[in-house]
Amino acid sequence: MASLSPEDRQVLTEAMEAMLHNETLEHALGRVLRRRGLGFERYISITSDLRESRRKDEDIESAARRLIAQQRE
Repeated sequence: MASLSPEDRQVLTEAMEAMLHNETLEHALGRVLRRRGLGFERYISITSDLRESRRKDEDIESAARRLIAQQRE
């Protein structure tokens, strides 16, 4: 399973909280990363980890919530 660094987990949590109505997690994540001055490589890394950790029929937002919760334990 993919493992996020503490900083990536924090960025992902911020993106989940910053999601606007009817906005994708990927779009919110890109906005948070740009605001923090982080590059496209970080975006690709985080989204790749999320997609690899998805279970069958699980959307990316659910995978993100699960991954964040598991790594807090």
